[in-house]
Amino acid sequence: MLHGYFKLKMDNIFSYPRKLKQSTIENENLISNANFRYKKLNILMGSNASGKTSLVRAIWSIMLLLKENDKRNLENIININTDESYIEIDRVVKIATKANLLRLKIKTENNPEDLKVEMACKKIPVGKKSSYESCKKRLDAFEYEYSDYESVLRDLDLRGIGWNVVIPATEALFNRVSFLEFKDEQESNDYLTMLNTVLKSLDPAIIEITRSKDTDNAYVVQHENVGAIIAQANNSLSSIPSLSSGTEYGFNITNIFFSVRHRRIGIYLIDGQFSYIDSTIEKAMIAKLANMIGDDEQIFITTHNHEVADMKLPLHSYYFLNKEKTEQGMKICVNCASEIENRNNVAAKSIIDNDLFGISPDINPIFELGENRGMSL
Repeated sequence: MLHGYFKLKMDNIFSYPRKLKQSTIENENLISNANFRYKKLNILMGSNASGKTSLVRAIWSIMLLLKENDKRNLENIININTDESYIEIDRVVKIATKANLLRLKIKTENNPEDLKVEMACKKIPVGKKSSYESCKKRLDAFEYEYSDYESVLRDLDLRGIGWNVVIPATEALFNRVSFLEFKDEQESNDYLTMLNTVLKSLDPAIIEITRSKDTDNAYVVQHENVGAIIAQANNSLSSIPSLSSGTEYGFNITNIFFSVRHRRIGIYLIDGQFSYIDSTIEKAMIAKLANMIGDDEQIFITTHNHEVADMKLPLHSYYFLNKEKTEQGMKICVNCASEIENRNNVAAKSIIDNDLFGISPDINPIFELGENRGMSL
């Protein structure tokens, strides 16, 4: 669970206070504490440039800061047009198998020449009957003293935290084929089965995928139309010949499925991976991820596909993002579907259709581009 404010403001949106009578996602709570509830699946929806990727980047950058103890990870998410930025994050960490709720407050002085970062921290044990809300009240009551971020993170030693992030291949960092490492032959075979299942669902012309016998860390895609295609680790996704964009993203999606199934990470950030994929396949993949997610894990997915809102998922799994103009610049607003409609038998799609959060784009300028000959939506 994360809440903070820099270019966007969120407050306690990845937890929920009351147990649902019926839910398609099991055990949305800490496995050690049924009262400490959190949202396992978080679907971020909105039009183009509404802030979905910015939110994913914010979570990812903060995780990198905690893991690498390097302030440069904050440079892409703070507002350099302000003198100071503030970030606040609540994170569950396990110490000797016992759950603790950690609150980190981060303050930056936004000097372009030398970013100054200070941090304050408090940590409390999560009792057997504690909820997130009760723990939050305890953390709210503390006084927080800021000091140099490096010393705070050294004392916390969060290097063992894990996550898996995939961002569109238009980003230079993610425009690479990557395959996972396996601890044994069984895992390797399971990965190969998953790779075949995912890629064949995206391209029916794929006959079979096998490990390359001639090239290290590579797979051979046997394609009905073009023959053998080599997919080698660290090559660019776009360098794989004859595969559609959606099929290329299948390599990233397979990595996510495998990691979730084998409990590799804990937090999964999936941005823009379904943009080139058929809507029915996307919904099936999201449904399977919701079914596979394990105890004390959390998934964030961005999508433009409004049909996803018709899925039988908890209403609190859906978030709608848009931007508003303020004196300080553009502000990203994050609203959860359950803020408007608390009855869990109502589809999130009705909230979109009625544009209750104002996320629909303004399409009127498109129709003003030229002469109107009667065509409309």
